[in-house]
Amino acid sequence: MGDRRMMHWYRATSFDEPCGPWRETLRHVREDLVEMGLGSFEDDRCFYLVVPGGIDRRSDWADYDDA
Repeated sequence: MGDRRMMHWYRATSFDEPCGPWRETLRHVREDLVEMGLGSFEDDRCFYLVVPGGIDRRSDWADYDDA
């Protein structure tokens, strides 16, 4: 078994139901939420979720070759 690292994936939700694809970065899922009207940025630093928006997170170990 080779070296492994923890991988994280995120997706947008609405009313606790998935409404976007799994993404490897929070930046991308935040952009998805903004496009759906479920989030907004203020001053390019602060991100705000708009209810009923949310973010699911999944984590798992992956080999470096798979990452």
